[in-house]
Amino acid sequence: MLYKDLLKYTVTTFLVIVLLPLEATAFGVSLELNRETFSPGAVMEVTAGVSKPGSIAPVKADVYLAVVTPDSIIYCLKGDSSVSGPNELSPLIENWAVKEIPPLTLLSFELPAGTPMGPYTWYLVLCRPGTNMGETANWLASAMSSLTVAKPVILVDDVKELESIVYKDPAKIDSVEVNGDLLKIKVTYTGGCVKHDFELIRPPEIGFAPDGPQDLTLSHDSKSDGCNEVITQELLFDISSFDNFWDLSQNMPLRLWIWASGSDKHFEPAPYWGN
Repeated sequence: MLYKDLLKYTVTTFLVIVLLPLEATAFGVSLELNRETFSPGAVMEVTAGVSKPGSIAPVKADVYLAVVTPDSIIYCLKGDSSVSGPNELSPLIENWAVKEIPPLTLLSFELPAGTPMGPYTWYLVLCRPGTNMGETANWLASAMSSLTVAKPVILVDDVKELESIVYKDPAKIDSVEVNGDLLKIKVTYTGGCVKHDFELIRPPEIGFAPDGPQDLTLSHDSKSDGCNEVITQELLFDISSFDNFWDLSQNMPLRLWIWASGSDKHFEPAPYWGN
């Protein structure tokens, strides 16, 4: 899937600002996301604004709104509602008379299936008109906001369904880390000839205690890989769906027992979500 296929958006609201009366302003910019961790199907909202701390001589700028992908490719959103080619630095607005704009939602779109996993960074840059945005010396103001796209946790309601979707090929859990709604699991396994598939599965709530812990099974499908290279991989999972059954307003974090499929012992030390 091309990254530009992910950027279905509207710039109508932002383009209205070029029609406002010219004002003399000093400025800073802001850029915020509605979440830090996303999985396919989640709605991403990008909000930006321009502040006005005081009056100075009128300033004009080229405006760039860009995203850097996990493989360090830059894509820019263009004023004609299209997306630039890879590493093509194209402005959203050219020669804009800078003025104060309260925070507003520039983009709102649903991440489609197949969105590449990993870290992304959005940039909003106001650059001297006609200069190279790739050189930071040309920047008049900038803001950035980072996010991670991760796999969702599969929620299972029936024990028979659980047995049918869990693969039990060997894999060792080396470490587990929770950062907000992002769960990182580092695993080691053998293979190297085909891509292995990992899923994190939440089993049915049979005997689930109100104070936890929450069992999670790490499914590993080796795709019958017959190679013996030792591979270490970091897996990323979005655990924001735990909000649906665990009330963090009670200031009680949820302990997570993560089991490698086929293992008779969960990973220790057990991490907590909601600290």
